Amino acid sequence: MSIEAIPEEVLEPVARPSRWPYFTLGGLLLAGLLSVVAWNVELPYIAYSVGPVTDVTNSIAAEGVETYRTSGELLMLTVITQNVNVFEAVIALFDPTIDLYERQAVRTPGETDEEYRSRVLQQMDDSNFRSIVVALNELGYEMEPIEVVINGL
Repeated sequence: MSIEAIPEEVLEPVARPSRWPYFTLGGLLLAGLLSVVAWNVELPYIAYSVGPVTDVTNSIAAEGVETYRTSGELLMLTVITQNVNVFEAVIALFDPTIDLYERQAVRTPGETDEEYRSRVLQQMDDSNFRSIVVALNELGYEMEPIEVVINGL
């Protein structure tokens, strides 16, 4: 029997199910998987960004000296540092308030998070001491060191 002998009603094409829903679902699953991987991949960069700004005028105390009423504000700026993943690095590229630095430029090789935190806190303490010395020198007081502290060798 040849094709010419089959009636035309019987030769209607069979409808195949559409494949695009499967491709869409596969694409979404792949995008989700890549997002999870990218979120958990830590890059060798550290982000620095502006944190809260606080008025610290009421936090200043002076004993044994004459004090005066203040006008205005004395603002303290907080800087936030954090390790970044792929998403945060992309955001930092477009956000002018976030700076990215290579981790090796900021931290010493093999330095743990706790060692880094301790070093930064020591730098803050040193900065506070130096600002007091500068302020007192400006007011005419002469500072004489009475103690020497060695932080490390």
